[in-house]
Amino acid sequence: PDVTTPAIASVNMTRFHMTFPPPFPVLHIVQSYAGYARGFVERIEAQMKAVFFETHGDLSVLQYGDLPRPEPAPGWVRLRVRACGLNYLDIFSRRGMPGIKVELPGVTGGDCAGVIDKLGDGVEGWTVGERVLPVSHHVDWSTGQFEMLGETRNGAMAEYCTVRASQLMRIPDDVPDEKAAALPCAYGTAHRMLHTRGQIKAGETVLVLGASGGTGYVIEYTGQVIRD
Repeated sequence: PDVTTPAIASVNMTRFHMTFPPPFPVLHIVQSYAGYARGFVERIEAQMKAVFFETHGDLSVLQYGDLPRPEPAPGWVRLRVRACGLNYLDIFSRRGMPGIKVELPGVTGGDCAGVIDKLGDGVEGWTVGERVLPVSHHVDWSTGQFEMLGETRNGAMAEYCTVRASQLMRIPDDVPDEKAAALPCAYGTAHRMLHTRGQIKAGETVLVLGASGGTGYVIEYTGQVIRD
């Protein structure tokens, strides 16, 4: 048979005679299937699974499905999320908050640990594959604009999210993702209140108004550590 024909044949078993259809370029078939496969892969790679909501409300508004996979802007990185914390921030964002605009469809998740998946243009000092923990908030002091991951922009309740490279911290090898992802909102807020703002010292008294939430509990615990 002509080597340019596809492997399609009719077989007469009595004489074992094989007949082939008219010549048809194999290369054309291969290219066609390769193009289809490439397009299919590109469509898959452009999507991600996420928990999201298209309107504010109770738990019934949450959906699980496909959303476009975000691309990192210059100075940003894309993370493949490996663990995500759950805070009251997520409930507030889902319900909707007066005066705070939440991007829709909304993806919550302000605390996460992940692996750098892609670097935006101009990012230096970081490499793909590093385990990192992003600080949840960002403040542009020149404009006074405040931004919160999972609140004012989409967060980490998804396979991927994007953050500024300046928000990243490396995760030590002996810290598991689940523990790292529990740190930023509650522990970060408590640390700033006690040390940056309060500058407390051993022997001082700290009044905690409402120690039942994450931040209040951490302040009480951290205060005891400082005292001891």
